[in-house]
Amino acid sequence: MRKKFRHTFAAALALTGLAACNDYNEYDNSYILDNDETMIVSASAEYIELDELTPSDEAVLTFTWTEARQMPEEYTIEYLPEIDLKIRDFSEGTRVRIPINEGEFSCSFTTEQLQNWITDKWHQSVNYEVVISFRVIARWTGGTKFAMPEVKSVDVTVKPYRPLVFDADKVYLEGAVTGHSVQQIKQTVENEYIFAVYDDFNAGDLGIRTEYNEVYQYLAPEEGYTGDFQDGVAIPARMVEPEEGSDPMNPILPDIAKWKLPESGKYRVIVDMEEHQVTIYGPGNPYNEEYVIPVWYPSDDEKNEPVNQVMNEDADLWLRGASANWSPDGRAMNIVQSLVDPKMFYYSGSAFNGRTDFAVCGPFDSFNINNMAVLAPPLDTKDCMDDKSQGIDTAGDGQGDGAVVTMDVPMPFEIGGGQYRSAYWAVPAGTNYVVFNFRDMTVTFSSR
Repeated sequence: MRKKFRHTFAAALALTGLAACNDYNEYDNSYILDNDETMIVSASAEYIELDELTPSDEAVLTFTWTEARQMPEEYTIEYLPEIDLKIRDFSEGTRVRIPINEGEFSCSFTTEQLQNWITDKWHQSVNYEVVISFRVIARWTGGTKFAMPEVKSVDVTVKPYRPLVFDADKVYLEGAVTGHSVQQIKQTVENEYIFAVYDDFNAGDLGIRTEYNEVYQYLAPEEGYTGDFQDGVAIPARMVEPEEGSDPMNPILPDIAKWKLPESGKYRVIVDMEEHQVTIYGPGNPYNEEYVIPVWYPSDDEKNEPVNQVMNEDADLWLRGASANWSPDGRAMNIVQSLVDPKMFYYSGSAFNGRTDFAVCGPFDSFNINNMAVLAPPLDTKDCMDDKSQGIDTAGDGQGDGAVVTMDVPMPFEIGGGQYRSAYWAVPAGTNYVVFNFRDMTVTFSSR
C-alpha cells in the first residue's frame, strides 16, 4: 500500500510541473503549435490526358496557391513548389523542385514536361494513368523563434500519351479505295523504310495504317497540308491515333487521316517512313511508264524477228563474260523492279567479278547470249573494249580488260548489239549489289 502511494504522489508532481511549463506568460510555444494556416493549393484539373500533338509551348496543367498566414515583419517567407509521383511521396530521389520568381503564386507545365517526368524521371509505363502530387512549402526565416512551415498539396491523375513513333513494321491501305478491305503493302528492295504499291484502286478515301510493335496508327497530312490528291507530289505526313473509341485490334480511320483518290485507276502509292512523306502517282502520270528497250534484232540481222522488250516486273538481265565463265547461256540475275520507280531495277545475290556486261533478253531459244543486245559501257569508255576486238596487243599493260568501275558511283551505260558485245566493265571482286537505272541510264556496282 505504501508503494502505491509513492507512485500516485510522483504522478501528481509531474502534472504540476507540466502545468507550470504550459504557463503561456512564461513559456510561449504557440509558434510551434499554431494551426491557423491560410495557404490553399489548387490545380486547374483533377484529370488530364496528354496529347503528343499539343504545341510544345502550351501549358496543359497549372497549379496555384494562396498566401500563407501572416507573420511579424521580422520574418521573410519563401515558397518552395515541388512535384512528384504520389506513391513516391516527395522522396529525395524523385521529387522535382520547381524554381519560381518572388511574388509568383502559380506553376504551369507543358505536355512535354509532364510526359518526360512520367517516362524518364519516374520510369512509368505510358499504358497506365499515374497520380502526381504537387505541393508547396511556405517557409519562414529571419525571426527570433522557429515558425512552423505550411505544407499543402493537391493530386492530379494524368494519362500519358503513347508516343507516335514514326516507324512501321508493316503498312496497310484501307478505305473506299480498297473496297473497305485492308491491303498490306511491301517494303521496297532499295530501302527498308519505304513501303510502296502499284495497283488498281477505286475512287474515294484512302487510309494509310501503320503497325509498329503491334500498335496501330495512321498517317495523316502534316498540319498545313490536306489529303487532296496532288499527282506525284511528296506530301509531309504525321502520325495520328485511330478514331476515338476504336478497338485496339480493329482501329477506325479518323477523318484527318483520309487521303483522296479522284478516280478509279492504277496508282503508285509510296510511303517514306524515313522522310515522313507520302507520294501518290495517279493514272496517266508518265512517271509510271515502264522503260521500253529500243527494237533490236538477234545477231544484228534484220531477217530475224525483231525484239520489242519492256523492262517490267517480269524482265531480267543476264550476266555475260568472265562473271558467267564465258557461258553462252550467261547467268540469270533475277533482278527486281522497284515499286518506287518502275525504271529502277535491283540485283542482290551472290558476288561476281571480272569483265562483265549484261544481256537484255532471254530465255534465248534458238539464239545464245552472244547473239543478243547487251547493256554495256559507252564504246568510247577507256579500256572497255575486248582486246581482240580492238586488234591490239595489250600484253603487260592491262589495257582492254574492261572499263574501270568506281564502286557505289553511278556509271553510264548504253544498249546495243555489234561492238557493244565486246565492251565490258572490270567488275571488282565482292560485287553483290547492282542498281540498274533506266531513267538516267546508269548502273551502280556495290558490295553489301
